[in-house]
Amino acid sequence: MSSEVLWICAASLTELFAEISIALGFYSHGNHVYTIEKILHTTFDLMSFFSIIFFAAEVGRKDQILRKVVKETAFALSLSDKTEVNGKLLYKLIKSKEEIVLSAWGVFNFTRSFLLASFAGIISFNLLLIQLNS
Repeated sequence: MSSEVLWICAASLTELFAEISIALGFYSHGNHVYTIEKILHTTFDLMSFFSIIFFAAEVGRKDQILRKVVKETAFALSLSDKTEVNGKLLYKLIKSKEEIVLSAWGVFNFTRSFLLASFAGIISFNLLLIQLNS
């Protein structure tokens, strides 16, 4: 992917930390409408952040499934009479990049484990804030 995705994820994560601390009441403004707005915005921001990670991770998973099916099909076609054309197709498949994993400018890869790690990081940070506030 590109650097834009990295900055979108970083900005989203930073905003999530700030919004969750406001929603948990660490910075009370006395205005309940503002707190409700932040809770709603936090919910939408969480959904968009995790959607980016989830769907980017699905690209890699679907690529693995597709490669398996293509290899099986190429092998089945190599047994037929048109082995020269099918052999070229199989050669292109073997020479292509083995695994497609989307990343944010190479800083981190979008996988399902990254989804879990980012969720755990958000929860850990907020638990730390709760501990410090007590």
